[in-house]
Amino acid sequence: MRVLAFGAHPDDVEFQIGGTLAKYAKQGHEVFIAVATNGCIGSYRHTKEEIAKIRRQEAQNSADLIGAKLIWMDFEDEFLFDNRESRLKFIDAIRMAKPDVIFSHEPYNDYNQDHDITGYLAFTARILSVVKLIETQHEVCSKVPALFYYTTL
Repeated sequence: MRVLAFGAHPDDVEFQIGGTLAKYAKQGHEVFIAVATNGCIGSYRHTKEEIAKIRRQEAQNSADLIGAKLIWMDFEDEFLFDNRESRLKFIDAIRMAKPDVIFSHEPYNDYNQDHDITGYLAFTARILSVVKLIETQHEVCSKVPALFYYTTL
């Protein structure tokens, strides 16, 4: 089975369903972690560029630890919106992973708008990933994957 987990920020997936993903990977399933934003405002000590670099390395280390592949989407922290660019990146992440199942934040039920938008974009992109006339870097998916939500509430 192929599993894709979307997180709005570096560490969201790890805190919410890291154990589940580790279990899937240990059982031999192919696991992908897609991180929407770069974590660039998560520090009082570092510049945006410094903390984004640190957060990306942390995300890569986490993915490596469980044997997952990291998909780094690199949107600016706290400025993720539902627009053409973000939809295409989410569609492309799904097409890259070709998942049987997707996990994501629950849309519009969270304290953080990046979580909300990530959940909505995952919901929307999973359908659009099978639409042949929407062109991205990866081939169109042959089926719509199942989608399950995780929540911080």
